[in-house]
Amino acid sequence: MKTKLILASLLLIFSGIFFLGCFGVDSNFSKIKNEVFSTVGVQFNKDIEFGIGPAGLSFVSVVVNISDADVETCEIIRHLSKVQIGVYKKYQPVSRLAAIQILRNIDDRMLSGGWSCIVKDYDKSDVSTIYVKHTEDSKLRELFIVNLSKDELTIVNLKGRLDEVIPFIIKDKNMSF
Repeated sequence: MKTKLILASLLLIFSGIFFLGCFGVDSNFSKIKNEVFSTVGVQFNKDIEFGIGPAGLSFVSVVVNISDADVETCEIIRHLSKVQIGVYKKYQPVSRLAAIQILRNIDDRMLSGGWSCIVKDYDKSDVSTIYVKHTEDSKLRELFIVNLSKDELTIVNLKGRLDEVIPFIIKDKNMSF
């Protein structure tokens, strides 16, 4: 009887994790992270690193619907299919030349992978890049952000129907076109 109870508990825990979609980051995310790590030659310590898939985002959507969050937040989450975030602390400064080399290496990898760069910014040793990927019919489906500041590396990857999210962001920021 105890064996069945333990087995059922383990199965429940495993299925909860599996169906929520909370796993590590995918291989493309890891390749970009490793590219930055190897280019810089500075030791990083993982602060946060996770990925949430469609089932996990559905669960988040239910929780947000129950809470008193605004409708726009619920709609934005509904249009996402995957969210990956990594924050890595560093304890040594990165030179301006190393920051520029990081930007070049990331560019090479992303552009060869079918991404388009929409933002590149570097100031002293800070580097920020934003890449997007479209479908064949020009719908925005993926966003990749890399930011290397003086004390941390932040990488964010969003997948989904991002072209549906933009109107909510524009409305939230009171932008008009």
